[in-house]
Amino acid sequence: MLVARLLGVAEFALGSTMVFRAETLRRIGGFPALADYLADDYQLGKHIAALGYSIALAPEVVQTDLGAESWADTWQRQVRWARTIRVSRASGYYGYVVTHATLWALVACAGGGWRIGIAALAIRMAAGIWVGRAILKDRKVPRNFWLIPLRDLFGFAVWVAGLFGATVQWRDRKLKLQPDGRIVEEARQGARSAGV
Repeated sequence: MLVARLLGVAEFALGSTMVFRAETLRRIGGFPALADYLADDYQLGKHIAALGYSIALAPEVVQTDLGAESWADTWQRQVRWARTIRVSRASGYYGYVVTHATLWALVACAGGGWRIGIAALAIRMAAGIWVGRAILKDRKVPRNFWLIPLRDLFGFAVWVAGLFGATVQWRDRKLKLQPDGRIVEEARQGARSAGV
């Protein structure tokens, strides 16, 4: 998201903490205009930007806690987000591959570019520690910083999984993503195609 903004793309919102006027919501058709989208937060920002308003980031970091969940639940949620981003803004999703610094550091090392690879990994680690401590004020960073490359590689695996498939799991429901970002429940889609 920050890379998109650096490249001048600021037409979307994300997350559960957004502020906008009730009149603006009415002008985009209210929440019913977003009801068929899995990425309703993204669509909300996109619809508001289409009215000519600018989307701004708040200077405060909002902390959220997803609670304890299994690795399988984490994987499903991350892949759902990845596929949702891919159908919402494909060019940004494909371009996101360049931000996987740990992967590219390993590629450089595997190709014999040890100095470049180690320098890239060192910069990535320093950036992760700085963002975690100085910006996010996370007290766990000093003891868990060594996990940054592992999280990066997990993120790359999620990105690859997001490239393929158009179904996502949302709690106990399997949803099919349409090319425009809309969703339909798989059972209902099958029923519609059968003429029911």
